[in-house]
Amino acid sequence: GAAASFIECHVADSVTETTHLLGRYLIMDPHAVSSKATAQHLTRCACLYVRRASVAQATADTESVCSQLGLRQRAAELGWADDRIVTIDCDLGRSAARTAGRVGYEALLSQIAGHQVGIVLALDASRLTRCSRDWLRLLRLCRCTQTLILLGDTVYDPTAAGDRQL
Repeated sequence: GAAASFIECHVADSVTETTHLLGRYLIMDPHAVSSKATAQHLTRCACLYVRRASVAQATADTESVCSQLGLRQRAAELGWADDRIVTIDCDLGRSAARTAGRVGYEALLSQIAGHQVGIVLALDASRLTRCSRDWLRLLRLCRCTQTLILLGDTVYDPTAAGDRQL
């Protein structure tokens, strides 16, 4: 679908193989936070960003990668159609200390700026970036484009006063 042309990275089609590792990410009532996802958000892509700092970490700690990929199910629970959920995993093996060399992260920022992303999903903020300047850049972009952020099992709306503790 339209999401498949989003970026030239691996796009996961299913989380069938990883659902046994996802217990803590699937226990929340999806209706408890889905009110933040509006029809406007759902017309855009849900972007799941998967990253580990080194190839050794990615291959040795497959449970972490599987947990990250499990957030795809969370996007579906929030209302995104499967063909609108994009997995960006081309930064596996790259540090989040800086954005240089992280093609997937830069493409994600570009797509957010282009109003093509309704929600960014990551296991935690450190998967996206470890640099406060880059974190603030991401938050500003999400606020300006009304893009939601899901970290772990919590959905944040950077435009909402109550969610600005991010």
